Amino acid sequence: MRVAWLQQLQGLGRVPVLFKDKVLITIFDRHTKQSSFVVYKKEDGSFIWNKTLPAGGYMTPVIGEKTVFVPTRFTKIAGLDLETGEEKWTFDFATRIRTSPYQHEENIIVPTANKIYLIDEDGNVNLMKKFPDMFFYGEPKVKERYIYVLGNKSSSELAQQVIMCLDIETLEVIWEVSAGEGKVMTCDTAGLALNDFNVYITNRTGTIFCLDQLTGKINWKYETKTQNNRSKPIIFKGKIYTNSSEGIITCLCAETGKKIFAKQLDKEGMYSPIGCNEDSIIVHCGVFLYMLHNDTGEIITKLPVGHGPYTQPIVDSHCQKLYLAAGDPPDYFNLVCLDLKRKAPELVEVIRQDYQKGDKDTLRVEFKVNVRNSNVLVDTAILGGPEYYKPEMQEGSYLIEKDIPSYLRYGHYALPVTITTEDQIITDFLYLNLSSEKTELPSKWIGYT
Repeated sequence: MRVAWLQQLQGLGRVPVLFKDKVLITIFDRHTKQSSFVVYKKEDGSFIWNKTLPAGGYMTPVIGEKTVFVPTRFTKIAGLDLETGEEKWTFDFATRIRTSPYQHEENIIVPTANKIYLIDEDGNVNLMKKFPDMFFYGEPKVKERYIYVLGNKSSSELAQQVIMCLDIETLEVIWEVSAGEGKVMTCDTAGLALNDFNVYITNRTGTIFCLDQLTGKINWKYETKTQNNRSKPIIFKGKIYTNSSEGIITCLCAETGKKIFAKQLDKEGMYSPIGCNEDSIIVHCGVFLYMLHNDTGEIITKLPVGHGPYTQPIVDSHCQKLYLAAGDPPDYFNLVCLDLKRKAPELVEVIRQDYQKGDKDTLRVEFKVNVRNSNVLVDTAILGGPEYYKPEMQEGSYLIEKDIPSYLRYGHYALPVTITTEDQIITDFLYLNLSSEKTELPSKWIGYT
């Protein structure tokens, strides 16, 4: 993995959406309570258009033929012109949106609270049905003439998590199955997975269910004994993958439910679904982005990119590029495009780090840059420093030595590093661990392979 381009942005980045030759990113600003929908060229990150609206709900934008459906004002969806971002219409659902809609033919399917809507590109409601005692969440899926959707049902004293299969023409319930005690997973990335014959879900205690698509019969279930709070399972090459807030990724045979591997990556946890590419899976865990072999879970490479609790690594398999929003939420993040074809040696190598806490915290980091005749700048803005910090050159290494406000930082960080030579500009990341008062990293941190 190698950084192809990077856009440094302010706010909380959500799930990137790819369409045509473009990528759209949703940015939530907690200070202004607004969301910006910004479109860039996929190839080089050049700006195309931006539309800012009052903040919306937990929803990833959906791309239609000529319309982008985006969340706004928490209870509404706006239709934006696909080419310009101009607002064409707004529809009010009168309840907060906690699902990412699903596009099917000329409609998008929008579950919200206890209703499900089918809406076309002009904002017209073509079908709506109310479901008493239900609270829908997560992205629905469609297979042939059926809609599959998650929710909580509160008809009893203890709410139950349920999965429903609905007729897409009438929204009549075909079958309904309980998956245990209910918990609303309100996030852009919650949901379920489908293959040719089965539907897969996870519940609040980390149990994975495999159900027959036509009947709802439970074919098998597997207890991971982990917490899965807001990530849908992912199917790839006959396997089902699910992650956890404990930082463990579990891989099962999709047909039998037999465990293939369970791997602990980082105790900071996973909060977004995986990405898939050729014979590998891409897992965002803690501050790192990992590439694992899809059969064994063996780490192929990893890259520090920052945190991203509401995002997902999105792979464009045609050009072998990956797009991700990660950084220092909720106020700073980078929209990163990674070239998955390019394998590179470790470019930024941390030698040692010392972090002293006091009235003013003092950070001292020595690192090497394995590119000859280069000019190096480090973005220290998330630490309260300048956006372009020129580290002191020493014999064979670079040194960052600066005071930072003591209340600002604690944890793991990835600082963008710009490396300029005579013929190219390279972007990489510098990993910092500010979790303890004094930390010395190993003499060589293994990043790229």
